[in-house]
Amino acid sequence: MLKEEMLKMCEEWMNHDRYTDQFLVGILTMVFAYLMRHYSDTLETSVSYRAAVPDDFLIMNFMQENLKDVSLAAVAEHFNFSVSYCSRLIKASTGVSFHDWKRTLRLRKAAHLLLSMNYTVAQISDSVGYANPESFIRTFKKEYHLSPSEYRKSKNRLR
Repeated sequence: MLKEEMLKMCEEWMNHDRYTDQFLVGILTMVFAYLMRHYSDTLETSVSYRAAVPDDFLIMNFMQENLKDVSLAAVAEHFNFSVSYCSRLIKASTGVSFHDWKRTLRLRKAAHLLLSMNYTVAQISDSVGYANPESFIRTFKKEYHLSPSEYRKSKNRLR
């Protein structure tokens, strides 16, 4: 698990953009939580095990890990929050609404898959949670100013 998370951090750093810092903090939070869980008897920490509110980065990680079918209701239920409270927490943490953040995560993952895998645009669209490839292409083009195919070609040409 640690090796995989370290590789994710390296990959995130190599594909740096305006969200990289938040992703890196999220990954580090998961790594430290894993270490605490498995080595708590040898660690000294200030974390309260009775804390009622999980770190907002745990919410972001939950969203990333369930990106294909994540919903605000599912996030709220997972953390035992009301939908409205969860929505406010996400907005406070990211600066954007749940739906905007989910779209950002999906597009970032899609951009990564376009460059690292030989999946078709339709396969990538499905893997990041878009039911309709045309909707995915339209959303991707709006964000990156290139279609997914053009994005793949232009970035691969630079390598």
